[in-house]
Formats: sequence, structure tokens, C-alpha cells
Amino acid sequence: MRDVRSENRFEVLHALLELGPSSRQELARHTGLSLATVTTLVGKFLAEGVLRIAAVERTAVGRPYERLTINPDRGRIVGVDVAETYVDATVYDLALDVVLDGIVGAIEAALKASGTGREGIMGVGVSTPATSSTTPGSPSSRPTGTGTTSTSRNCSPSGCGCRWRAP
Repeated sequence: MRDVRSENRFEVLHALLELGPSSRQELARHTGLSLATVTTLVGKFLAEGVLRIAAVERTAVGRPYERLTINPDRGRIVGVDVAETYVDATVYDLALDVVLDGIVGAIEAALKASGTGREGIMGVGVSTPATSSTTPGSPSSRPTGTGTTSTSRNCSPSGCGCRWRAP
């Protein structure tokens, strides 16, 4: 079943990413949504802290209008790229600007924040999609009894063993 509300929320946020700071009217034109729908969604986004008012512009006639933008400090998004030969991660702010690039930088920042040195690392866990390959050298797979497959692989890219395990 289609979730129109989620689609509309996505459209407004996507438009702000494409257009940059925009008025409610510009968002309505760009998304094809009604001004009333955009105004309702923007009100909710402002209340949630997802959007912020970037500027208030006065016109010769009528009420001033607000330019809205995504609040980059509202939260973080972690993108993880799991490939056959590497795993990489990048941390973005909510406006999709890079905050921390690369999994090594993310791990080092987490270690620093926790007061742990590299020598204290016993292993690193990364969740990946389950596979069902039984080819030698490939991940081993086993049913978990929950309709998913658990996959693990031992690796040593940085001299310490780590275990990959899919949910």
C-alpha cells in the first residue's frame, strides 16, 4: 500500500536538497504539491527540528516570506558501502554534507571519544546482507531460524581479526 504522507515528506526534503533555501511557494511549485500540503509538512518539519528558517525576505507588497533549509545539525546519516573487497563508511549531516569520510576516520573518532586506543580493539563487527555461497574462501552461511541467513567472515585488513556477521 502506498504511503502518500511519507512520499510527500520525501518530495519536500528532496526539493530542498535540489533547490537549496526555498520558500513554501517554491517548494509547492517544484514538487507539484499544494501550498496547503507543503505548509503543513513544513510546520511539522520545523517543529521536529528537521528544517530551519534560513532567511526572512520582505517584499514590496504582502507578507514577508521565509526561506527554509534543512537543519544539518538535526542528526547524522551513516552511509556504508559493503563491497566484495572492502567496507567503507561516510558520516553525513542531514543536509548530506560530509561530516566524516571513511570508516577508518569514523572508527578513530569513536575510539577517541571512548578513550580507547587502537591496541584496545579486539575486533570490529560489520553487518552485511546475507549470502548463501558455500564456495571455499567465501563467507559461510547458516539459517538462523528467523527467515534470515547469518553470514560471517573472518578477515584481517589491518592486522587485527574482525568478524563480519549479517543479521
